Amino acid sequence: MSTPSNPDSVLVRYGEIGLKTPGIRRHLEGLLSNHLGVMLTRQAASYSMIIRERGRFFIQTTDAEVVAHAASRVFGVVSTSPVWTVSSNPDKIINQVKELTPSFISEGQSFAVRVRRVKTHPFTSQEIASQVGAAIIEVTGKNQPAAPVDLNNPDVEIHIEIREKSSYIFNTIIEGPGGLPYGSQGTVLGLHSGGIDSPVAQWLMMKRGARVIPLYFDSDVPPQQSLRTRALQSAKILAEWIPHNKVELLIMPYYEILRQLSKSKHPKITCILCKRMMYRMGAIVAAQEGAKALVTGETLGQVASQTLDNLAVLDSVVALPIFRPLIGIDKSQTMDLARRIGSYDVSSQDVGDCFAVPKQPSIAALLDQIHEAEAALNIPEMVINAISELERVPVAK
Repeated sequence: MSTPSNPDSVLVRYGEIGLKTPGIRRHLEGLLSNHLGVMLTRQAASYSMIIRERGRFFIQTTDAEVVAHAASRVFGVVSTSPVWTVSSNPDKIINQVKELTPSFISEGQSFAVRVRRVKTHPFTSQEIASQVGAAIIEVTGKNQPAAPVDLNNPDVEIHIEIREKSSYIFNTIIEGPGGLPYGSQGTVLGLHSGGIDSPVAQWLMMKRGARVIPLYFDSDVPPQQSLRTRALQSAKILAEWIPHNKVELLIMPYYEILRQLSKSKHPKITCILCKRMMYRMGAIVAAQEGAKALVTGETLGQVASQTLDNLAVLDSVVALPIFRPLIGIDKSQTMDLARRIGSYDVSSQDVGDCFAVPKQPSIAALLDQIHEAEAALNIPEMVINAISELERVPVAK
């Protein structure tokens, strides 16, 4: 038997986009096609054409493994598979599977054939699965016991997607993020610390189609830069998921502001004062950037400032919506997502503790006390001075 050829295309699946009305679906499919092209070019993945069909894209390529992995990092993509393309003639399908079987199934492995048909054909999915399964048993049983069929828990799954004129054979499915194309749902401003939570929160908003502008409040004690470095590194990792060639991290000077906030006569509320200040400044920057909401990595009950009472106090300082994608997620789930995104190793670096955190932070700050502490500060001047020194640092080109 001849040596099997390499995959000639990559099948790209999308999900939620297909549920939209025709006009919106076409718009989102157009964005997705464009984003696929950007990501493939960025990864120097060689391809000749992106073909759009209902519920699928097919990328013609001689470098299917690289293309499949690059495409699986595009928001809106549910999964990808390197595929072998054949005619939808049953004999052609069977012959191609027979050729590929030695590379798909090793001695002693069980298998299952999964068939999916699109459009009408003069045969059923079950008929094709039975015929292909018989061909695999024939090939694997020539010089050894034939590979057993196991439909419930097979070692190898061989998939066949039969469309109108062409069929696609594959044995690998690479999971994508799913969701909607990046930027299709407007712009938000992400409060970016660089720790584990905030990059994951921003990534989840990206998955839902938001364009996210990260804003970092630089509170490093001079001349240290460990917090700033971590924030930049994690922002660069997030930028790898963004199908734009220009991505910036906004950096707000914050050390002097935090130093003044820590001098409050009510030290237990320092963290609440700090976050309210960040929200104020974030809302101003959001308006300048055309962002319609703030995004934070807060989780209910994770730390003292994230109790329900304190979150209510924080929300009261701005009119802008505040999105908290992690609000009901356990820390272990957030850490798993960070590993998948690629930010965990950077975000989990030990960069020391914030110098302003009180020994016994309040878990239920009172607004009257907050207003009293804020009235003692020249907040407008503090905000204006900091925003005038806002930096824009490229994290992707």
